[in-house]
Amino acid sequence: MKIPLFVKQNKIIALVILNLIVLVLYVGVFFSIKGTQESTSLLLNEVETNAKKNDKLQSIRAILRDSDSDIKKLESYFIASDGIVTFIETIEAEAKVSGVKTTIDFVNVDGAQSKNATSSKETLRLRLSTEGSWTESMYFLSLLEQIPFQVNMERVSLVYSPESESSLSFTPPKGVKLPSKRSWKGNIELTALKLK
Repeated sequence: MKIPLFVKQNKIIALVILNLIVLVLYVGVFFSIKGTQESTSLLLNEVETNAKKNDKLQSIRAILRDSDSDIKKLESYFIASDGIVTFIETIEAEAKVSGVKTTIDFVNVDGAQSKNATSSKETLRLRLSTEGSWTESMYFLSLLEQIPFQVNMERVSLVYSPESESSLSFTPPKGVKLPSKRSWKGNIELTALKLK
């Protein structure tokens, strides 16, 4: 049995059309997969970038946590903006511990001397007078050096102040007894940095 020619042609045309449809579907699926792959690649890059940013952020947070105590220690070297009274009370407490009598003669906050007008610090200037024995005076100075603020002693002077005429000589005249507590008067000028 012979198949008519037009049936063969129809089958060939149908196969060609079917092949074209399959080809179009393959091309469509290919471009769809390519587009999905590109968007997936972009999303993957974005996720990696965000992960790196997150790692850096976590690292910065860890550094801040670790350096928090160092920051607080550094800040403690400066007098707080409202801490002048506390600073003076600290000095007076150290004077009491050492046995020296103190008088605050001068207190001044000097922001004009700052080289940087936008600076957040000012200079606190303090002048005080002391009176006590040599040992007490030296002990007071050593305590001043150890207070929890950054203090610069600009000028320190200690002058012997005899309690009697006989205290002026190295060897007392016979029968004159020197006072057991000799007095030294001191003038101390110091500066400290204060937060504005």
